[in-house]
Amino acid sequence: MDTWTRWRGSPEHVAQVARIAAETMGASTTCRIVVAKGPYRESFDSVQAFRDGLTAEALRDFSRIAILVKGSGLCVFARFRRLAPVVVILLVVGFALILRWLRPSVEVAPLGQTRLWKMTRYAGPVVVGIVAAGIGKLVFG
Repeated sequence: MDTWTRWRGSPEHVAQVARIAAETMGASTTCRIVVAKGPYRESFDSVQAFRDGLTAEALRDFSRIAILVKGSGLCVFARFRRLAPVVVILLVVGFALILRWLRPSVEVAPLGQTRLWKMTRYAGPVVVGIVAAGIGKLVFG
């Protein structure tokens, strides 16, 4: 479908995630896929129904796609969310303001007393912790 070209995925990708979850659960599973765009929702009770009945209106600027697979006492829930363009713009503007706040002080302040060093003192341990957690997850699963 051509409307998926603006998203990093495809109907086949969503169907594959649902299919793998259903195969992992076993034979007696229920699968539900919901595509939401604001108040508009399309629900599908199987992977094949999703692939066959998905409309272009549901794909165009969807806000979320949820996959729920239940079976044999287990439940898998996967969600694909699209950020609104306003959120992306706010993130970029916020990052630019932080950089602007840091940069002038690097040129003016004496060595070791810049805003960059102050920010590193507080944000450094957080960044190191996030990196260590990522490495731990990568190594130990």
